[in-house]
Amino acid sequence: DSRTKDIELGMTNAKHEIKLNIGYQCKLLIDLGTGKVKAKCVPKSPSDPPAPSGGSNASIEIKFKGGIGMGVVHKEADPDDPTSVAKTNFALATKLGAGLKAKIPLVSPAYVLLGLDVGVGWKILPESKVKFEVRAYAGVGVAGKIGPFKADAFLAGGIVYKWDDGKSALLWLVLLEAGIDLKVASVSISAELQGYILGGTGVASGRVAINVSIFLVINISASYDCTKTKKI
Repeated sequence: DSRTKDIELGMTNAKHEIKLNIGYQCKLLIDLGTGKVKAKCVPKSPSDPPAPSGGSNASIEIKFKGGIGMGVVHKEADPDDPTSVAKTNFALATKLGAGLKAKIPLVSPAYVLLGLDVGVGWKILPESKVKFEVRAYAGVGVAGKIGPFKADAFLAGGIVYKWDDGKSALLWLVLLEAGIDLKVASVSISAELQGYILGGTGVASGRVAINVSIFLVINISASYDCTKTKKI
């Protein structure tokens, strides 16, 4: 039979997380249009997408962030592995990171985005692991206001280098982020897809997350992760 087999699109390894994150983010924003420089440190989850800027001028943003996260992780059983079982564990981790982002305006409200992020993470529970990651990306976005509220969204693509407990990999990256600042609270939504193809095998992982920051003190996040491996 020479007919092409249908590709199975079912997820083989899904993970659900509910976490409470406590941390700080220090940011230096340089507006190249006006020459103004702003610096601030605010409570922030180390895994949150950036807060919306709502600006239309060319700018450079330098940030440093860190913190600790704790919560519950539920990992579903792999339907392709009869020995696999569902697991629920308490999670505890800490992260440090730095980033550089350049925004180049096009026709208002659109802009070109160039970004570079470096991060180090130590997962303490349910098992101890150290991770290092560098990501570089470029994309397009829009920034402005919805009524009195600042809003920002962008779509970008790039590459990621990962070192995870002695193993390294180079992956492609697709990144989508959007956010709105409601004064007393800010809401950010992010989605990303990473993957690679090696020796006829394709591996892809995806993550969707929503983060809510209330009064710059409380940060709550929920996320959904999945990983897929497929012979090509």
